[in-house]
Amino acid sequence: PGDLTVLHPFTASASDGGAPMSSVLESGGTLYGLSPFGGVSNMGVVFRMNKDGSSYTNLHAFTGVNGKYPFGGLLLYSGNLYGMTSRGGSNNAGVLFQIGTNGTGFSVRHHFDDRDDRDGALPWGGLIQSGGKLYGMTYNGGLTNRGVVFSVDASTWAYTNLHRFNGGPADGKHPKGDLLLDGGRLYGMTSEGGTNNNGVIF
Repeated sequence: PGDLTVLHPFTASASDGGAPMSSVLESGGTLYGLSPFGGVSNMGVVFRMNKDGSSYTNLHAFTGVNGKYPFGGLLLYSGNLYGMTSRGGSNNAGVLFQIGTNGTGFSVRHHFDDRDDRDGALPWGGLIQSGGKLYGMTYNGGLTNRGVVFSVDASTWAYTNLHRFNGGPADGKHPKGDLLLDGGRLYGMTSEGGTNNNGVIF
């Protein structure tokens, strides 16, 4: 008791975020994050603030066509922030986006598509980076619509499904978190599937 200090209480207002579901990212004494609510359309924001809680600022407010409801965290790579939204975009299946740390240069780099088994849909996590590629997972999408592991080339923005979950005893389905890269292998978890249909570590 007494060791916790509230740095910022969210209000889900037009100038604030609301109901964050992921971790913050720290760089140069500044915290960056996402929230699925708040902003002018109440569809979520990218925000930053100082580590002492001062100077909270919305860098970007999602409006639907450019994504909405981000559930994961941010990745800082090559001077830009990268993240995903669970919905919105041209197919309402989420987007992968890029934005500068000062809030400029927002662009959608991939529109996920739940109508195409070569794509993923509804990402519920964040991204990791290695060797010029971004890696992530989606809750739905793929041949059986049970989620995928994917990579995106950060120079060409070419999208590739690395694995499509099928939900059987030897597989998982519906991943919600982030990936871990170690020794050239990706590790992660799914919320369902496996022999007990209670999820797997893969």
